[in-house]
Amino acid sequence: MESGETTPQRLGCLAYPLSIVGGFVVTLLLAAALSFSATNSILVGIVGAIAAAFLAWRNLRSGRVEKS
Repeated sequence: MESGETTPQRLGCLAYPLSIVGGFVVTLLLAAALSFSATNSILVGIVGAIAAAFLAWRNLRSGRVEKS
C-alpha cells in the first residue's frame, strides 16, 4: 500500500483546462476594464492563458513532491 507522503497529490484531469480558461477570462476582463480595445483585450487574455498554463504546469509537474 502506498504512503501519502511518497506520492504527489493528483488534482484531476481538469486542472490544466480550468487554469487556462481562468487565466484567459481574468486577464480579458482586466484588460476590458482598463479600456483596452477588443483586439488588445483578446491578445492580453491569450497571454494570461499562457501564463496560467505555465504556472499550472510548474506547480503540478510529476517530479515535484511537497513535504508537509
